[in-house]
Amino acid sequence: QYTGLRYTASDHSQFLPAFQLSGIQVSQQIKGKRNVCHVFASCNNLFNTDYQVMVMRAMPGRNFQIGINYSLTPTPLQRRGTNHHTEKLNRI
Repeated sequence: QYTGLRYTASDHSQFLPAFQLSGIQVSQQIKGKRNVCHVFASCNNLFNTDYQVMVMRAMPGRNFQIGINYSLTPTPLQRRGTNHHTEKLNRI
């Protein structure tokens, strides 16, 4: 991700320098019978670039994230908006 220089004065006499950030992410999807799990790990600001988005406000250096996203898939009865007890009553 490249960000060019940004002027901080209306007469263009002061500016923040350009910078480029890189990151990497790996993930794996694991499927079960009724669920899906995504496991991921990422590294942001891979090359530990010093940069500022606003004057005098340093941004984070290299940082890491790990996480899990877990999704449950509803059963066929839940998808229709009914429950097991309602189905039994409708059959009587």
